[in-house]
Amino acid sequence: MNSAPRRVRSGFTLVELLVVIGIIALLISILLPALSAARRQAAAVKCAAQLRDLGNAWGMYAIDNKGWWPVLKDDNYQVGFMTAPGDAFWWDFVSKYIAKGKKFGTSSTTAQEAADARNSVVWGCAAWTGYYSGALGEMNRNMPGYGMSFEPKITPHYPANNALTLPSAVNRARNGADSTGTYFKQSQWVRPSEKMLLADAKFYQVEQLILQTGTKLPGQDARLNFTYSTPALGGQNTLDVYRHGKPSPIEAGTTRFSMQGGKVAFNILYCDGHVSTVIDPVEGYRAVRQRFPN
Repeated sequence: MNSAPRRVRSGFTLVELLVVIGIIALLISILLPALSAARRQAAAVKCAAQLRDLGNAWGMYAIDNKGWWPVLKDDNYQVGFMTAPGDAFWWDFVSKYIAKGKKFGTSSTTAQEAADARNSVVWGCAAWTGYYSGALGEMNRNMPGYGMSFEPKITPHYPANNALTLPSAVNRARNGADSTGTYFKQSQWVRPSEKMLLADAKFYQVEQLILQTGTKLPGQDARLNFTYSTPALGGQNTLDVYRHGKPSPIEAGTTRFSMQGGKVAFNILYCDGHVSTVIDPVEGYRAVRQRFPN
């Protein structure tokens, strides 16, 4: 005798599908923060490696130039590939050690040259997206994501009494009509294990304004997490202190970040060649000014 045909199940019920989708959504919500944190950490590690490569390039430049180091910017200098004297930035001086035979820098004249520049270690921070300028190569080539600190002779005893003064122009590692200064030997950069050479920054130079007398964290006058803008306020700087962390919220009625919340994390290449991922904006201030008031 033939038995009754068995009923074959053809798929999931709607309830089962909704349960599976709910479980997947829950897993994604749990894993995404961990994946984001891992991505930020990987970018920070890659960025630190690129800064070490830049530090090695500065060392090789010093060897080839009797101990002299590049300046932040020279308005009338001919470097390697440049066909005539012009603006040379710090990366132009060390380009031959990192460009691997490719031409790049402020004299780039083709989209390929601009792309080669952006693919070099000078533009090597994976967390830096750059600024769109509409210029050749689309990105602003004067803002590579790293900035140079250009005051080699600042010591923990300067300025006296935390006065709102800066070193005289001649003591700055820059040269030109709009940036009076001079060249310095590597040995002239004081306290090299504590002094910043390059760091994650939103401009090609690191500017760290001196704090007002008596200012101390977490007072709102200490704007160590606030990128430099006009009008100038004590403590403002061009460091990208949230590059590898998480920005804090903007204070109501202002354009500055709150001192509360967020996660500071940015890389510093010190003059002795070591790199640190810094999680305190005060450390960034010290690396430029060599001391923190109070």
